[in-house]
Amino acid sequence: MNKGGGVNFHAIHLGDLPGWLGAVGTVAAVSLALYQVSKERSAREADKREAATANRRRQARRVSAWYAGDAMGGDSDTLMYVVNGSDQPVYEAVAWLIIAQGAGP
Repeated sequence: MNKGGGVNFHAIHLGDLPGWLGAVGTVAAVSLALYQVSKERSAREADKREAATANRRRQARRVSAWYAGDAMGGDSDTLMYVVNGSDQPVYEAVAWLIIAQGAGP
């Protein structure tokens, strides 16, 4: 403090300008690097999700089912065949048979 009770800004040494510029540049470089790493990670995770979805669809395309008529001539029993042509097992498969009567479109 000076004699008038105020702060003497000439007495405060905050370093030199090159030091401050270097510090600001370092913070900016680290921030940019963290941003790029985050963006790359997000892109990698998106690619991973797309590959997993493509793999599931590829397997699903190799599973087929068809109607084979009424089982033993019964009114309520229907025979359907389901074939898994993929190299992976299929769990909890559900098949619906929809029969439309009358004239088609």
